[in-house]
Amino acid sequence: MSLSRPLSPLAAASGAAHRSGRAASIAIGNAWFERLVRFGLIVRGIIYFVPGVLALQLALGTHGGATTPTDAIEMIGHQPFGRFLLVAVAVGLAGYALWGVIRAVLDPLRKGHSLLGLSKRFGFLTSALAYTGFLIATVRYLAGNLPHVAKPYDLAAGLLAKPFGAWLLGIVGLCWIGGAGIAEIVRGWRGTFDEDLDLGRVSHAERRRAMRLGRIGIVARGAV
Repeated sequence: MSLSRPLSPLAAASGAAHRSGRAASIAIGNAWFERLVRFGLIVRGIIYFVPGVLALQLALGTHGGATTPTDAIEMIGHQPFGRFLLVAVAVGLAGYALWGVIRAVLDPLRKGHSLLGLSKRFGFLTSALAYTGFLIATVRYLAGNLPHVAKPYDLAAGLLAKPFGAWLLGIVGLCWIGGAGIAEIVRGWRGTFDEDLDLGRVSHAERRRAMRLGRIGIVARGAV
């Protein structure tokens, strides 16, 4: 007969946190996983770079137009070797979505369980869901099953058609303005995105340029 006592809730929570931290360390320390996440960041940059270039052309009056990341994925598919490029995009999106889940669940960035920390981890999870949606759109396009991709205004119209849809849409809009808009502008203005950069291996001039570009880009993204 065992005389051991069951773990207290505090001890159990501590053990779970230790196990999740160890799992996060294993994942981050894996070279292949690091390459996958880096590639995912590159793909994420590309699907925002394409709409940015087209918007700039529109502003300068030389063709262009306003597009979404999903439109950018579709445009990539229309290029020479488009299907091959879309496979690469799908791999990158899968890597970035997985990184969002790991940041939210295993907390390798040590955001903690405070209200602010949990809100940041929820943001990571929301990002993972968004990029999973892009991944699904990419896979459907590869399968030739993407006659029409739902645009934000299609989703908004569908929500308005439901009971209390206007209230729900208003809540979503306020959360989006606060979380994806104002929060990104503040993050860019304060330069707190430097935790995403490996600044220890760059010169002072390179760091200054990276921070300047980061501030401009993230503030612009929040404004959009």
